[in-house]
Amino acid sequence: MEIYNLLKKQARVFADSPLFYLSDQSSDAVIYDNSQITYIEALHQVNLLVAKLESININRTHRVALALGNNPNFFLTLLALNCLDVGVVPLNMDQNIHEINHILTHSEASILLSADQYMNTFSKLASDFKNVLPVLRFQSNWEDEKSLKEGVRSTNEVAIVYTSGTTGAPKGCILSEDYFMTTGSWYRQIGGFLSLEPGKERILTPLPTSHVNSLVFSFMGVLSTGSCLVQLDRFHPSSWWDDVRKSEATAIHYLGVMPAILLSMPSKNNDYIGNQVKFGFGAGVEPDDHEEFEKRYGFPLVEGWAMTETGGAGCMMVSEDPRHVGTRCIGIPPSQLEYRIVSEIDEDVVSGEDGELLVRRAGANKRSGFFSGYFKDQSATNAVWAGGWLRTGDLVREGNDRSLFFVDRKKNIIRRSGENISVSEVEDVLSRSPLVQRCAVAPVKDSLRGEEVFALVILDHNARPSLKVSQSIFEFSRKYLSYFKSPAYIAFVDTIPVTGNQKISRSQTTKLSEELFLSGKVYSFISSKRRGEG
Repeated sequence: MEIYNLLKKQARVFADSPLFYLSDQSSDAVIYDNSQITYIEALHQVNLLVAKLESININRTHRVALALGNNPNFFLTLLALNCLDVGVVPLNMDQNIHEINHILTHSEASILLSADQYMNTFSKLASDFKNVLPVLRFQSNWEDEKSLKEGVRSTNEVAIVYTSGTTGAPKGCILSEDYFMTTGSWYRQIGGFLSLEPGKERILTPLPTSHVNSLVFSFMGVLSTGSCLVQLDRFHPSSWWDDVRKSEATAIHYLGVMPAILLSMPSKNNDYIGNQVKFGFGAGVEPDDHEEFEKRYGFPLVEGWAMTETGGAGCMMVSEDPRHVGTRCIGIPPSQLEYRIVSEIDEDVVSGEDGELLVRRAGANKRSGFFSGYFKDQSATNAVWAGGWLRTGDLVREGNDRSLFFVDRKKNIIRRSGENISVSEVEDVLSRSPLVQRCAVAPVKDSLRGEEVFALVILDHNARPSLKVSQSIFEFSRKYLSYFKSPAYIAFVDTIPVTGNQKISRSQTTKLSEELFLSGKVYSFISSKRRGEG
């Protein structure tokens, strides 16, 4: 109940201040009378939801899946469920129906609350997968739903967030109240370029509520400081600055792809917005775009590093000078964070050399504020904490002033527009196609999205390379994968680089993919990767 109790506390202090601003893009703008919801109004709405949830016998044995979109209704429901000590499973509705079914099944959710626009998806889920999970339409009458299956919920669980790992299907990260509260405290106290004035800030984010950036960092940042959250439904480049100005946003959360897109738009006389916006908070801006963006728009892009597994407890930010603009600097580790940079044989590297970043909290409890583990996967939890350190899978380098610089990923992850994509997950799906004998997946650079998915395919002996065959493989992938995970490029090869023990050589596969991409010997499906299709 700690997050709910924080709302109660802040409603006494900031009663008439806005907790949520409703943009024109928000579907909630037609539900509420005003363009904002104050702290006292939010508390009232949450208490009404608590009573409604209690009327259908929701209790702490349950886990509730939420498909409510990017809007205040999601956070109000989260708060109400936290009051009842009920865990949530946020759903990313951009995912494929197979992926959604996996999450609902794996998470052992007792019930699902859905916005109206997603009800057809869940009707299809029930018919195609025989999924019998009760689905309630948000803002409708729930009185008919009285008997819910009791489950077994993790202690102190606020949410389970599914994130792509290095192998197989997405893993469920268990996030506790300590995780949420620690992140809120981190944001409130970090200072420097990210200083938040209590009761004065408006943080705008287009990032989905199924990701910890919005779910935890943005939301707990505003709640812990009595500030206001401007939650857009998604990133709209053409209306972006209008949304920023109209909402009076003082801070912006971004993904690396966003600055590149905004810079590609025609320059206007009123581009400068630094007199309103204090900072942008995010990660992954292209080094060549960093300085140009700040000059054009007038506020700093404050780069940082974190993982779903670390939350604010393990977050690093370039919150003070020197920022090393254009270098992929992620800041100096804070005093409450212990870190190592190690070689392939787990030995500490000398300053200036590349190595894997390992982190943990200073003090007696080394996991304080971090995620509580992977749901139903103790072996994976043990592996990521091997040796008492959280193994990030990210390669970094330490500079002369102790600043860390991101170099690359050690783990087999493609980073596309802020989404982590497991190469093994894509390979597993492609390998099930009757046209594919063997395949390997690798990243290739993309000027807007950071990286794209590239698939090397050895065809079944009955198939021959052609546009039609490549289309069939792509369409097969779309049945089982989110649009952003499907291959943007497919190349047919006779062999795939392997190591001495016959495993895929990731370095050689990436090199071959880059060569084929530059040579143009590929079938491109970049224009077919569209949100909501498939």
